[in-house]
Amino acid sequence: MFDASDAFKLLGVVAAVRGADSKRVEFEGAYETGGGSEVGISFKGAPSEAQPLKEFLEPQLRAAKDKDLKARFEIAFAQGLDLGSDAPEKLNEQLTRFATGAAYVEATAEVKA
Repeated sequence: MFDASDAFKLLGVVAAVRGADSKRVEFEGAYETGGGSEVGISFKGAPSEAQPLKEFLEPQLRAAKDKDLKARFEIAFAQGLDLGSDAPEKLNEQLTRFATGAAYVEATAEVKA
């Protein structure tokens, strides 16, 4: 993400993905207040549990003198995602709709023997 607000927009989008067996978000970063105080951030967990952190961080990061926030979202489908259908394209569209140009979507597949 190029901006923290883009990462925060994706929280609700990822939480709304249907058919996923697990959804995970990771935030790592820091910011410096106008007065020179420093705050470090590390969160790993469910997108729904990141919502209170988002509510706290949004105004803090807007007012920050300096800031850095990295976000990573993982969505897993234990039963798989039908690659022969339009499901992958729909998922990609759903994830990038609210963060066009700011989100990079990478998908990996595992073949079960």
